Amino acid sequence: MLQILGRVFAKRDLASVPFEDPKAALAALREGIRVDAVVTDQTMPHMTGVEFATQVRRLRPELPILLMSGNLDAGLLEHEGLFDGYISKPFRLEPLLELLDGLLESRPQRTTD
Repeated sequence: MLQILGRVFAKRDLASVPFEDPKAALAALREGIRVDAVVTDQTMPHMTGVEFATQVRRLRPELPILLMSGNLDAGLLEHEGLFDGYISKPFRLEPLLELLDGLLESRPQRTTD
């Protein structure tokens, strides 16, 4: 799935770098890697999507974060402000891209102040 999303994002001229390990993704974000948004799963090795997104917000608060999960329960949805969008798995690529396009077009820039 990571490779497919990476190719689709590249065709849409979105900066994307797929990571299987959230720790490696966080290290790259600390180093200043250029990405347009973060798309994460809730279930990953080493940490949850909520834990990952919390750290991303600290590092790069301007980035939109989209959570995908096979189980979007009320516990996940109550993290107001942490995620900019949600998509349930399984999903088709077009709804994901439409959601991501909407986030990138309408999201006000966050400041780090």
